[in-house]
Amino acid sequence: MFKSLNQNEMLKVNGGVKYIPVYSITHYKIHKGGKIISSYYGPKTYIRLECVASNDSRTEIVKYYTKDLYV
Repeated sequence: MFKSLNQNEMLKVNGGVKYIPVYSITHYKIHKGGKIISSYYGPKTYIRLECVASNDSRTEIVKYYTKDLYV
């Protein structure tokens, strides 16, 4: 019923692809006595390349994570 497309046909239909980097940043929150006394961001860490459509305007993808530290 449906014809599967090979890679070249898919590129023509979708307009192509490009690869952009994916990074992660961790947001640290320091708690003391039930209150947040400090917070800071860790360094931006490279994870992998992600395949996206060629008309995607993003130059990078950043994933944010939160980590709670109790003192």
